[in-house]
Amino acid sequence: MPACLYRPAGRQLVAILVSLAIPLASAAAPGPVTEGGLDGEWAVTLRTEDGGRFPARLDLNGATGRWKATVHAQRNPCVGRQVAVQVLALDPSHAELVLEFDKALLGCQNVHLQLERVSRDEWRGQSQAVADIGAMTLSLRRP
Repeated sequence: MPACLYRPAGRQLVAILVSLAIPLASAAAPGPVTEGGLDGEWAVTLRTEDGGRFPARLDLNGATGRWKATVHAQRNPCVGRQVAVQVLALDPSHAELVLEFDKALLGCQNVHLQLERVSRDEWRGQSQAVADIGAMTLSLRRP
C-alpha cells in the first residue's frame, strides 16, 4: 500500500491524543499560586449577622481540604460537622471555596465562600446566606 494511506490515521491519532489532553489540562486543580497561598492550616473566625462569633479550622492541600467549626446548633444538625472543602478558584488576591455539607449529612446545604487576600497570612470574606444562620463574614489566619 502507498505510504500516503497511513498519514490520515497518524493525523487522527494525534487529534485524538490532543483532544484527550485538553480536558485534562483544563481540569488541573487550583493550588497555591504564590508564597503564602491557601495550603496548610487556618484558624477561622466566623461572624454572624446577629453578632455571634465562632471559631473554625480549615486545612487545605491543593484543591481539597477539611473544615470543622467548633460550634453546634440544636436547630441545625449540619452546623459543627467536619466537612470536605473544594477550592473552586484561586489567584493571588481572590479565592472561592465550597464547604460540602451535603456530603456530610443528607439535607445539609453547601456553603460557598468568597475570600480576598489581606496579607500573606490572612484572608477575609463572606459566605452566602445559610438557613437558620444567614450570611457570615469570616477571617482566616495562620495559627
